[in-house]
Amino acid sequence: AEVSNENGYTRPKFHQEHHISMSEARHPILDKSMKTSRYVSNNLEMEEDKDVLMITGPNTGGKTVTLKTVGLLHLM
Repeated sequence: AEVSNENGYTRPKFHQEHHISMSEARHPILDKSMKTSRYVSNNLEMEEDKDVLMITGPNTGGKTVTLKTVGLLHLM
């Protein structure tokens, strides 16, 4: 509860649908370790009819961090 309050984390909402929605998602470990506030949060919407998400971009553009953030937050 303290960590959630300090970092502005929100409680997940559980439902029966096959749907993921994340708004301004931030990787909790990177959030703590970044010295500057240049870290960009991620938004993700996956509906029932979207089983695949293709993430493209340049090297060091944040693709891996986005995938790790989604996986970690989904697990948490």
